[in-house]
Amino acid sequence: MPALQAVPAGVAVNARQITVLPPFTWEAAKTEGVVAQKGGNTQAANVPDDFKAAKAALLSAVGLLEKGGVSLTGTNVSISGTVKTDEVKEKVLAALKTLPAGYTLAKTELEAPPPPKPFSFNVERADGTLTLSGGVPDDKAKTSILQTIKLFFSRDKVVDNLETIEGAPSNFLAGTEAGLKALSRMGSGSFSLDGAGKELKLQGSAFYEGAAAGIRESLGKLSSQGLSFDLAVNAAAPGTSLDRSTCQKDINDLMSAEKIHFETGKAIITDYSAGLLDQLVYTLLRCPESRVSIVGHTDSVGDPAANQELSEKRAEAVKNYLVGASIADSRLETSGKGASEPVADNGTDEGRALNRRIEFILQ
Repeated sequence: MPALQAVPAGVAVNARQITVLPPFTWEAAKTEGVVAQKGGNTQAANVPDDFKAAKAALLSAVGLLEKGGVSLTGTNVSISGTVKTDEVKEKVLAALKTLPAGYTLAKTELEAPPPPKPFSFNVERADGTLTLSGGVPDDKAKTSILQTIKLFFSRDKVVDNLETIEGAPSNFLAGTEAGLKALSRMGSGSFSLDGAGKELKLQGSAFYEGAAAGIRESLGKLSSQGLSFDLAVNAAAPGTSLDRSTCQKDINDLMSAEKIHFETGKAIITDYSAGLLDQLVYTLLRCPESRVSIVGHTDSVGDPAANQELSEKRAEAVKNYLVGASIADSRLETSGKGASEPVADNGTDEGRALNRRIEFILQ
């Protein structure tokens, strides 16, 4: 104790009466946007010089953090936490440089989060499975996409690997619906939509050349919505020829797993059925010698005469689609049965849905 060496001779000092004050402490922590302080009694005997100015500088620094805290022990400063960007990190360090003389920055641990993932939305279709990857802007958009998939790909298994990512283009839903609709007309393929260039990429094989041309044409109409396109869509190779019974079985299998949808009470085929109709075209092209009877059926709701007429018009609408897809008109004939040949109970919603159908009979 050098200071005690100057005590005059004959004066006794009791060292046990000397109190060593603990270092002055103060801290501030930021969580969920709120800064909470602890300690920092300005009435204490060990308050460091210029504490008020130091505290202001430190609060300015901690306020810039996303989450974290700062502590002061004596005149030693420690700060740690996360910042939104490297630019914000520099602002934190600049605030610390305004500390009064005598304060020491003992520890600095500031982390900027990794840069956000570039936005992209990706779908791949292969072997009856639809795999989704990349991002969606929010849960509402994801719900909308899954509903669209249910309509266009009712028979496919869906593997959902989507996550919420920022950066989706403003026309995201329009672009994804267009891509999904196009992909539903392809036996295998993929499409992606990016955020930066707003580019829709589509590649794969349509069921026949007319379908490939139709896909390219329909997507081309969306250029006015700010989307650009990178298309590599070709037609699948013609399948091997089928005899009539095999062709009938393949068509029955298709129609048992899915159905052709029409607008309610009308003979207008919905977009959701294009993929199924294209598969029917592909199958019928493999049995070119067979004639096809297309028969329309309705449920029992409404006027019987109106149902009869509707069933005939719906069968004719299907024929027109097939003829437009290169199936010879001479191979096709149509008829309507109205509600006269139900396959299920018209007393239930499920039964009526089954009764509203199109039947294909090969001859």
